[in-house]
Amino acid sequence: MKTKTAKQIEQQNRANELQRKGWKNIPKTTFWISKNADFCNVKTGKVKPAPKTITIPTGRIKTEKIILWLFKGEKIRNNKRVVYINGNKVDKQPENLKYRSLEINKETVNANNLKRALRCYFELARKYKATIGGLTTRIFIYTVIKYRQFDKRNEKEPFFSVFIDYMDDYTTNSTKLAKRYDLTIKDTCKIIAKYTNKLIKETLTDLQAGRLTLKPYTPTKREVKKRIKDFLKSLQECTTAPKKEP
Repeated sequence: MKTKTAKQIEQQNRANELQRKGWKNIPKTTFWISKNADFCNVKTGKVKPAPKTITIPTGRIKTEKIILWLFKGEKIRNNKRVVYINGNKVDKQPENLKYRSLEINKETVNANNLKRALRCYFELARKYKATIGGLTTRIFIYTVIKYRQFDKRNEKEPFFSVFIDYMDDYTTNSTKLAKRYDLTIKDTCKIIAKYTNKLIKETLTDLQAGRLTLKPYTPTKREVKKRIKDFLKSLQECTTAPKKEP
């Protein structure tokens, strides 16, 4: 059996003292953390406020998730955000932390339905691809939102402002919005898809009821050329037609 060195004994004594005070060891590291988010490396014995993230064998993890894991037994969820129950981000005690859970099912936006809904208000090219990530489509959607007063009717809905910001601010994206609203990118995309589908459903319901009609497709270059050619041909026929005798 190997004899522990004085340094190892000192580290073990520090660890025992921290454990006695209710601290938790971060597995496979020499790091210890308290309920109040104080941090200590038993190699040095220095106590200081925990950093924003802590490196463990599986990667860098946010301190709040480490606290939930060690003090509440909740698995680390990389795709979930942690929220502060009392709103105070300085208070990192386990009782004040929880994973944000959005009651939103994953939805996909049907491109054909979106295009059909937009055609109730705009003349689109036959080959136009309607995707909610496209700049032009977002401009179209935001115009429909304002025209239908969709924003006023839904402004109190959960996270509706995320959807509005996405459609109104053309410089932003789901990653920036996730950071702005303290959401995951996945949840942000769910919110955008949810309200886009709601807008589509309302519009197509009005179309089916006869309250709206589809705008015609914009002519293609080939169709424009054909129309010009036909017009010139008819014009030529009119000018070359023999005059009737009086």
